[in-house]
Amino acid sequence: MSPSQIVRKLAQFIWPKNKTHIKIRVLIAVGLLIGSKLLNLLVPFLFKDIVDFLSKNAKIQDFGESASDKAFVTMIALIIGYGCARSGASLFSELRSAIFATVAQSSVTQLASQVFRHLHKLDLNFHLNRQTGALSKAIDRGTRGVSFVLSALLFNIAPTIVEVAMVSGILCAKFGPNYALVSIGCIGAYTMFTFLTIRWRTKFRVDMNKAENEAGNKAIDSLINYKTVKYFNNDDYEVKRYEQSLIKYQQSAIKTSTSLAVLNFGQNAIFSTGLTAIMLLAGYGAVCGQMTVGDLVMCNALWFQLSVPI
Repeated sequence: MSPSQIVRKLAQFIWPKNKTHIKIRVLIAVGLLIGSKLLNLLVPFLFKDIVDFLSKNAKIQDFGESASDKAFVTMIALIIGYGCARSGASLFSELRSAIFATVAQSSVTQLASQVFRHLHKLDLNFHLNRQTGALSKAIDRGTRGVSFVLSALLFNIAPTIVEVAMVSGILCAKFGPNYALVSIGCIGAYTMFTFLTIRWRTKFRVDMNKAENEAGNKAIDSLINYKTVKYFNNDDYEVKRYEQSLIKYQQSAIKTSTSLAVLNFGQNAIFSTGLTAIMLLAGYGAVCGQMTVGDLVMCNALWFQLSVPI
């Protein structure tokens, strides 16, 4: 199956026919996702207001008790609003996960059932020559991956693109096009690096899965044929065969972990470069009097906001 066919197949689980309760849950989850994103975008603005307010009113007590009381109340309101926005975003995110769990698990159940039914429809030749351990591993890995893929399709890919566009638009509108160009350029480099690195390390993951399947198949088949192994006194031989597969798995797993470290470092380096560029622009603007300290803090917070989904 092509990637587009896989996406269309999985989309049927997100929006199934004749299952209104699943569709309602999906819509509620999407609504909670939107609410969470909006509250997350509100947090940097509130943080900026708090910093600017405290900077301007550091010595408000010099203007009298009345002014000091008003400033104190305003400060408390801003800080409480900041805390509520962060808590609300977290609440919406967790509610979304809880509500979508039913959709994801229902999809896993349906897919596992379809695979099991398909296996029973295959001819006798397949079942006589099947590798029980490898087949079991493949089914388990596939069904567990469905939940992750569904969540990524619905909550990660499109929402992240929208969030990047919104943050870039905010930076452009409030501080100028240079900030948006840095943001878009950095995200573009991040995406390209991630795509190329994942494509490079995919072969390591494939080899690791094959070695894991092979090891699992040898172990299960050996245990199923316990009497035969004992009859021919092949215990040591079976152990050696199993260890050979484990060594292959170990080598592939090391390559997978090492390549993951390269991926993580590269992503962090690109993100840190973008953050540094944004902070340099904001710092220059603050020194020149074009921006406040709160603006610099908001740029930092907005940029970190993008690190969460990516």
